[in-house]
Amino acid sequence: MNIDHKLTCLFDMLSSNNSLNNKFECLHQNYIRSQTIHDITEARLKLLEYQSIDMEGRFLRTNLIFSGHPESKSGGNEDPLRIIREFINNKLSMDSASVGIVEDRRIGRRHVARSQGLQRCMFILVTFTDLRDVNAIMDNAKL
Repeated sequence: MNIDHKLTCLFDMLSSNNSLNNKFECLHQNYIRSQTIHDITEARLKLLEYQSIDMEGRFLRTNLIFSGHPESKSGGNEDPLRIIREFINNKLSMDSASVGIVEDRRIGRRHVARSQGLQRCMFILVTFTDLRDVNAIMDNAKL
């Protein structure tokens, strides 16, 4: 190999090395950009998690569980809303029309004590529209 050929090969290698360095630099910049996007996405996801926990906590604060209200024999034809409104009117001496109820339903499973033929009462879960209603009911309740 003569010197010209060696120099040509050396310059080709340097050019190839520069090209690889440029590609590596582009990859490095893309990695940094991706890492930044990942960090931003991670922070937003964490914020959404906290907001979800906060919303769930706020929702749960307006829930009350009522027990001791027997079910009707037919089971499916009763109206838990009517039962709760009567309880608020009669037992708590409050105006049930002023209390906003979003949702009411029986929760749990129906249990039958076969030896006595008695049914245990299923709980009634009530979601109120406002925390003030929950606080007023709790203030009037005799625990």
